[in-house]
Amino acid sequence: MTSQFDASFAYTGPISEDVKAAHFHEAGLLRSMPAKLANAKLHANNELQRWVLACNRLVWGDMPADARRPGQSEIAALLEQLPLEKRERLLKESQLAAEARNLVTLLSAAEAEAALREEFEAFDAAGKEARFEAWLAGR
Repeated sequence: MTSQFDASFAYTGPISEDVKAAHFHEAGLLRSMPAKLANAKLHANNELQRWVLACNRLVWGDMPADARRPGQSEIAALLEQLPLEKRERLLKESQLAAEARNLVTLLSAAEAEAALREEFEAFDAAGKEARFEAWLAGR
């Protein structure tokens, strides 16, 4: 390997359907509660950072300065060089990082949707009053 990279991307497999469903459900429940959504995203992001640091400390001893996503060949070379115990641990911890990334992505999308919904509600409130006045005048 020529340079260090973010080892938390070592797991390249799929995220289980159960985990995806649980994350999707959580994001859906929180869409209508902006404060809880922001708090859940903060906690999910903290969890992600914890797994990212754990993976990189395991492999490099610290977080590399160049925290880039590695190519497939770099991941393969890294896994080949690691002793079996470290390889298994890295794959498990990087899988947890991948799952945390999935949750952060879903919560970010839910947060963006909630912001749009809030903007629409404010827009609609002004129109609602005008519609009511028109309806009342037509009675």
